[in-house]
Amino acid sequence: MDKNGLINILPLVPTDELITKAIPYIRMHFDEGEDEVKFDIFWNYFTNTWIRAYEPSSWNIEAILNNPDKDEIMVNRTNNPLENFNRRMNDSFPTAHPNMQQFVGTVNQIAHEYVDELVLIKHNKRGKRKQHNILPTYNIPADYASWKLEYE
Repeated sequence: MDKNGLINILPLVPTDELITKAIPYIRMHFDEGEDEVKFDIFWNYFTNTWIRAYEPSSWNIEAILNNPDKDEIMVNRTNNPLENFNRRMNDSFPTAHPNMQQFVGTVNQIAHEYVDELVLIKHNKRGKRKQHNILPTYNIPADYASWKLEYE
């Protein structure tokens, strides 16, 4: 991992180390140069918003990575099926604002088609379930564990 990618360790380190170790580690290894004041503003914003205002456990995955069942918990997916459904819904209506009967009938038809498709897939009669990508490997630099601030 190059020094420019060090910010990627934030979701990987223990949440109690974010302010005391991870951010100082990143800043120590990144040349902020003449932009130090701008980086101070950014890190203040990041700390106030993503550590104090929001619970870091909502975006930090360290607890999941240390869970023996992590492969069951984490699945690499996107919202593409939802986008597909949205397009299918929009294409199914003759007008932009269908009446209630058209809306309910169309949603009912799409639901039945979806269930039928799942049954066919289950019985290997149509398509196969998609294999999801293998989860990427997450790396924290080797020297992070033993790193300490110089003034400690």
